Amino acid sequence: MVISGLFSILICNTAGVAVTKYINALARTLCDACRTFLVWLVGIIVTVTAGHSNSIYNWESLNISRITMQLVGFSGLIAGNLIYNKVIQFSCLQGN
Repeated sequence: MVISGLFSILICNTAGVAVTKYINALARTLCDACRTFLVWLVGIIVTVTAGHSNSIYNWESLNISRITMQLVGFSGLIAGNLIYNKVIQFSCLQGN
């Protein structure tokens, strides 16, 4: 498992460097954030499908307030990245 983990990290970082080189750092940041979202989504799907029959597969909380809080946090993460990289601009945040 350690070798698999190291190989996975190697592939991820190599792809990240290529994305940064050929596109930009914002694309890499958004890809990393979307990867986090996809892992969370798979956890929710596994919990909803297999978690009913086997408690080992209860990976995520299905409490609606927790899911809402996680979605708000993820949205804040994406919005912060877009604001920081000046994709979304607010006149009140502009310097002189």
